[in-house]
Amino acid sequence: MLSAFLAISVLLSAITTDASGIIKEQSAFFASEVSVDGAKVVALKTLSSSALKAACRRALTLPQRMSIRSELAVLTAKNIPQHLSFIDANITGYRQTPFENGVNCVGKVSVVDASYNQAGLALITAWWAAEQGDMKLLRAMLKVSLQHARTQADSVALIASQTDSKSGLAYLDKHLHPAELTLDHAKLAVGQIWLDSKKFEAVIGLISSCHEPLCQQLLTQAEERLQQIEIEQANDLSSYF
Repeated sequence: MLSAFLAISVLLSAITTDASGIIKEQSAFFASEVSVDGAKVVALKTLSSSALKAACRRALTLPQRMSIRSELAVLTAKNIPQHLSFIDANITGYRQTPFENGVNCVGKVSVVDASYNQAGLALITAWWAAEQGDMKLLRAMLKVSLQHARTQADSVALIASQTDSKSGLAYLDKHLHPAELTLDHAKLAVGQIWLDSKKFEAVIGLISSCHEPLCQQLLTQAEERLQQIEIEQANDLSSYF
């Protein structure tokens, strides 16, 4: 299973098609292309063999990622930025042949759930739109991502993050199932609202599964503030004497 939010932050890269129909993608780390004969990846920086394999598997999904973007654009009547992409798919029959600074590979890509792929791309685009302050694009994408069970929780977190902590907390209390959060930046957004609302134990439980550096900072803040409360309670002898 290849399941990933494939174009956030460090993985930003545009997908293009040349006159011969070859689909290409380039990032800071590698240049990829795919045709009917398979995919090719050339490393632009020194990469491990496992990183090249992952890049070639990613390259094989270029046509499907273009299709998902086109379908979402038609569904929402919005232009989806070319540097954003998402796919959840199976790759079978994978084979690769290395060459100097790169690898060629072949494999069959099968998209299992088309609606999830649209919702996944809509979710990524929604978070990007929020960062850019594009509210029209944000609302259009949320209408899609809120409809799928696998992207709903992260969408709820995004909506809550766009308002003040009090309103955000009320929205989370009503709509969020925390165990269903998948994106680290969604967990971070929820954790910040909970921290502001003094729900320190909830923050600690949620953020322990987040791998963003900022999550560790948030976790430390929650632990320190919870410890301070426990110290104050231990020093309050009025309830006992």
